[in-house]
Parts: sequence; C-alpha cells; structure tokens
Amino acid sequence: MAKSSGSKKGIKTEPEPAGRMGDHYLLAIAINEYKSCLPLSNCVQDAEELIAVLQNQYRFDPEHTITLFEEQATRRNILKELDGLSSRVGGNDSLLIYFSGHGEIRRNIGYWVPVEAEPDYVADFISSHDIINHLDAIPSLHTLLVGDACFGGSIFSGAKKVLQLPKDFTRASRYGLASSHSRETASDGLSGEHSPFSLSLIQELKRNSGPLRISELAPAVAAEVKRRTKEQQNAVFRPLDVKGDDQGIFVFFPRQDASSDWVAAQAAHTAAAALQFTP
Repeated sequence: MAKSSGSKKGIKTEPEPAGRMGDHYLLAIAINEYKSCLPLSNCVQDAEELIAVLQNQYRFDPEHTITLFEEQATRRNILKELDGLSSRVGGNDSLLIYFSGHGEIRRNIGYWVPVEAEPDYVADFISSHDIINHLDAIPSLHTLLVGDACFGGSIFSGAKKVLQLPKDFTRASRYGLASSHSRETASDGLSGEHSPFSLSLIQELKRNSGPLRISELAPAVAAEVKRRTKEQQNAVFRPLDVKGDDQGIFVFFPRQDASSDWVAAQAAHTAAAALQFTP
C-alpha cells in the first residue's frame, strides 16, 4: 500500500465425516504503524470492522478467529500462523485470510510487507511464493485469500483463468480477491474512514441476507471499487494456484440458518439437495 495522495497499498487432519458442515476460520492481518515504512491510516479499523460483520452476521466464531495487528504482524508471526493453519483447519472447514497493509512488487514477484520490514530490503518481505506454499499445506474445503494492498493481483501469477465459475459449495475451492491489479497501487482512503476496497467489501456483506457465493460478491465489490476510485483501481478475483481445488466455491453463510440447512441437505443424500442448499 502506498501512502502518498491518499493511497495505500501487495500434522494434517483427516476430512470430517460427511453430514457435518465444517467451521469457518479467519486469519486477519492488518498494519498501520510500520517501524520503517510510511504509516497507513485505516488498515486496522478495516480489519476490525470486517471481523465484526463476519462474526455478527455470518458463521465466523471468535474461537476460530486469529488476528495479527500492528507490532504482532511480523514476518515470523505471519508465517507461523499460516503454518499453524495446516493442523488446525480440517477437510470440511472453510478458511478466509485477510491482509491489509503495504504491498510491493519486485521483478514481477508480489510481496506482503510485515511491520518490521525495511522498505528496500526484500528479504524482510513475504513473497507470493511463500504465501502459496503455505496455502498448499492447508487441507481446507475452501480457502479464500483477500488482500487489500498495492499490487495485490500479483498473487495470481501462474493461476489459470476460469471462463465459467463453479457453483457447488460441497466441492473444494481455492480463490483470491485482491484490491488492485498487479501493476496498481491501492487507496488507503481518508484517515479515520475505510479504504475503497474494504468499505465496498464490508457494505456488500452487510446488505446481504442469504447465502452468498464469493463469485457473486467479488464482481459487486470490484464494480464499487472502480466507481469509488474513478476507475483508478481494479479489484481482481481469480483462482489461486494452490493445491486442493476441486471446482467448488466459497460461500458466506448467514449465521441463523446455515447449520440446519446443511444437515438437512446432507441427510437427503442427493446431489439435488446439496445443490439446492448451495445458493
């Protein structure tokens, strides 16, 4: 994330038995006060607001939420938590990882910038290759990576484009939603408010009332980001080049009825019931 002119910003468990909807895990990383890089204004409050929406309105519980804010968001801690997810997240679980902070791109490789990083010392950064390698080891049903950082689209290097997005929640998926193209900076927004990307994401989630596929959410967010930034910023939604994808899709389930609907669909033991449950 770039600061100037209002800019910011780039031991496995066995699958659970059929018939039980898994848990929803969230790892949220956000940094305003960098030790050596220019500070940002809204990353932490963006993450806090997103967490509140996911926990209040959707099936994300505090006991499955991990936060790394400010001085906690070191390179070591971020990689440690990513590594730990490989043993915590099971085969029926869904995982959302959210990063908000500075992003960089060097020689066509994208990076997250942790809190202690020196601005010109790439060895301090976390490369997209590091991120993908850690995601490869997580045996989730669904993994969704959401990044609000400059050059965020660089995370999709090597991933294939999909002409028709799948709809089946019961099959595994690996997707990413980035706030900016691989060659774009990302706006931090006015101090004390939200970034255009995070505000768009939060508002779309707030106004929704039913099960919501990421393939429906992402285009709405992208359109709103483009409008808010007067077409200066383009959010990107694509598959990740991560092991485990089985042409499924991540779904945000409202808290009030997801469990009972899922049990009913599984009890029917039919593809039609599962597809009816999937929005």
